[in-house]
Amino acid sequence: MLQYRECFKTFRLTDSLVQNIRVVGVTLDKKFLILSNSATESSIEKVSPEGDSVTVISFNKKIDIINASLSHDNEICHITEKIDNGKTIKFVSSFYSIFQSAKSNEITADVPIEGFFLPITNSKNIYQMIHIIGKRLTHLKITLKKKHIDVEKIRGGLHLQNLISFDYNHEKENLTVIYSNDDSQYLSIFGFKSQTIEELLKYKIFIMETSVLPYDVALCPASRQSLPYYHLTPNRIYVYTNNKKSVIIQQLNSNTYQHLSFCVSSYPDAFNQVIQVPSVSADMPICFANFNSIIIVYIPNTYFCIIDADLRPAHITVLPKNLATSICYYVSVSLPIENTLIDINSRQIYSVAIDFSCLFPYYKIIDDCIIYAFALFINSNLDSKYLSDILELLRLTGEIHHTQIFFQTLFQKLAMPTQGIKSQKSRSHTTLAQYYKNMQQKGERLPPSLAKIGFPAYIRETLESIEADFPSSGPISRRSAFRLAVKALHEKKVWRESEKNAKKAIKFLEKQNRATVMIREALDIFEKRYKPPNEWLINVEIIIATEASFISFPTIPCLSSDIATLGLEMFSKPLRQKFESAKIMTPFEQSKEEVYFWKDRMNIAGSSGLTTSTSSSTASGHADD
Repeated sequence: MLQYRECFKTFRLTDSLVQNIRVVGVTLDKKFLILSNSATESSIEKVSPEGDSVTVISFNKKIDIINASLSHDNEICHITEKIDNGKTIKFVSSFYSIFQSAKSNEITADVPIEGFFLPITNSKNIYQMIHIIGKRLTHLKITLKKKHIDVEKIRGGLHLQNLISFDYNHEKENLTVIYSNDDSQYLSIFGFKSQTIEELLKYKIFIMETSVLPYDVALCPASRQSLPYYHLTPNRIYVYTNNKKSVIIQQLNSNTYQHLSFCVSSYPDAFNQVIQVPSVSADMPICFANFNSIIIVYIPNTYFCIIDADLRPAHITVLPKNLATSICYYVSVSLPIENTLIDINSRQIYSVAIDFSCLFPYYKIIDDCIIYAFALFINSNLDSKYLSDILELLRLTGEIHHTQIFFQTLFQKLAMPTQGIKSQKSRSHTTLAQYYKNMQQKGERLPPSLAKIGFPAYIRETLESIEADFPSSGPISRRSAFRLAVKALHEKKVWRESEKNAKKAIKFLEKQNRATVMIREALDIFEKRYKPPNEWLINVEIIIATEASFISFPTIPCLSSDIATLGLEMFSKPLRQKFESAKIMTPFEQSKEEVYFWKDRMNIAGSSGLTTSTSSSTASGHADD
């Protein structure tokens, strides 16, 4: 399921004289700083994913650099050197000017040191940095002068004691820290985009005592091992945050558990669950990959787990290790750039992507649990290539009910947040007559019109556009679904947030629109690339149309006309009439009208043969809760 591609590979680091390479840092433009050591020289290279590199700084001696950071203007480089005399280990932090002969005084400690520059540029030749010595986090001002670099503590800046874990996201320009204070533990996120420091989020949390790992397992520089990557703190903690929701994953210590264990916690709902993996050694490092709200916890060739972090509480699914098949050595570790890892054995860096076609040889392992996980993934990542590969994987199983389970789950997750929707059974478990009767009864009790609620004009105009461009496939119009969603959100929160709730409901509708286009494109790719038998294809299309109509999902472009075209050859007239009365298929003589309706809206490459310019094969996004 995970596809590995070699990256950040440059000829400079494969020279026969190079004895050691190590990832020591990340730049603001998402390139790695990689240490290259020979017997007599050391250099730090700035390497792009494609392998292009430039030397940042070099030394005429071998230096054991454990981490480095480069200022936004490539003017100053901070490095931390590890000095091991065989008895004791000390760490030396220094600042160097790239283009001048200026250098700072050394900062020495017997605990690991790390520093990274912040994207705050208030004055020329003045920089700001977060500097960490052991458990102490300090906010520094760095001033570049002609022959010297001054370092001083910023009064009133960001200073923390008892640091447990931290992560700086260069893309989002925010710092996530976990620390203790007065016997309590906290998660805080600080942002730097506005040229000032702003605390974006703070939660009181719980970090398990067993999350402290041995230095060798944590890849801590206090270990005497020479590793291709070091992690400063003696733990392995991953934090995912979306709006006000956070999920924290902690690997646990082998002294307590003789096998691999990790804890998944979510906030603010204070959910905690320890996952134990009896067949895997406790000293194996776990890796992380993130695709929108989906977090994958894995060990190459050994273990695979999917967590949907946007559900409350977070939903955890442990999957067969076949999904973890990899070209990497099982002892690998995630790197600071998202979805990259380094093989500890070969020191090769890989980027990690999703490829469901990798699972085709393992189609026999597909079960309801795996199908549910796939539906969660597609709900979070609306990608037509992903879905088309899943459709082929489900076809290989030869069980059409697998496809039905998949789309039942997917449409349930894509449904509007209306009351009662969770208690509704799938349409396949009720008669059409009873289904429409229930929906009509619900329609009589809809909330008041938008004008009476008093939404702003732009909300009404947006809704009218959605209704016109993506009409409902079921008995409840998009407008009515919007009103039901707003009503449900009102009951969870307060009425004074009516406009905010309306915006959330609009986001749900827009996500459904993107999903509609994605499903259409996935069907086209599935038919063109994998050429399924017509009998299978029409079954899949009927399942999609049925489940979409059940939740009054937007009409899938040209789906009814596709079913009508295939059904003309495959179904008897009475059966076609039954599908037509259920609005699953369009009467064949009317199918051209549906084609013309969608012609100017998007690219339809299926049986209708239309081609226009709109495409959303990589549309993605999770509606904000």
